[in-house]
Amino acid sequence: MAISPQAILFDLDNTLTNRRASIIAFARQFDKDFHHRHNMTDIDTLTSIMHDADGGGYRPREERWKMLQDRISWKETPSADEMRDYWLSQLGHCAIGVEGLHNTLTELRNKDIILGIITNGPTGLQNLTTDALNLRQYMDCVIVSETVGIKKPNLEIYKIALAEIKQSPSDVWFVGDNPATDLLGAYHMGMTTVWIQGHHDWTDTTFQPDYTVANISEMLPLF
Repeated sequence: MAISPQAILFDLDNTLTNRRASIIAFARQFDKDFHHRHNMTDIDTLTSIMHDADGGGYRPREERWKMLQDRISWKETPSADEMRDYWLSQLGHCAIGVEGLHNTLTELRNKDIILGIITNGPTGLQNLTTDALNLRQYMDCVIVSETVGIKKPNLEIYKIALAEIKQSPSDVWFVGDNPATDLLGAYHMGMTTVWIQGHHDWTDTTFQPDYTVANISEMLPLF
């Protein structure tokens, strides 16, 4: 059994959120809002286009808007700006949490563990996602890359979070799904790393995660 940390910092997408389920919900909302402007009759096809355009959250934004313009059969094609504004203003409202999200965070808070989020992404979208899932009630900090002008795995973004929660790296765990984006920086900061497997392959041979779980609820037996 592990020693409980003083604090745990989480990635957001595919760690606290189920991004695939969120995109499915978003595609359905998109269909309702744009049904009079497109010719798509199969929601599964539209959803598949949304998944491809999303690219797991890693597709370059301008490429994403162009894919939506080109691959959806339109009666009236929206501009790239309209696609961008809709995506950034609505996707967060469609966020779906991972299984056991609130029970796990409640259990961790009941253990007096400090909690926080460090996420890459647009400020508005990530704040909408955080609020849609009612996560702020658990968190002592929420650090968004666009807000602070630094992205993971740059060590400076981890330092900002550590300063906010007033903790040393050796007393903090970092939980994320992407070895290169989430865990590499945390490892070099001296944090304990917890890998949410199933979304990205582990290809880095320079270090290994301290713990590997399928979802955040599997962390509870570690303490």
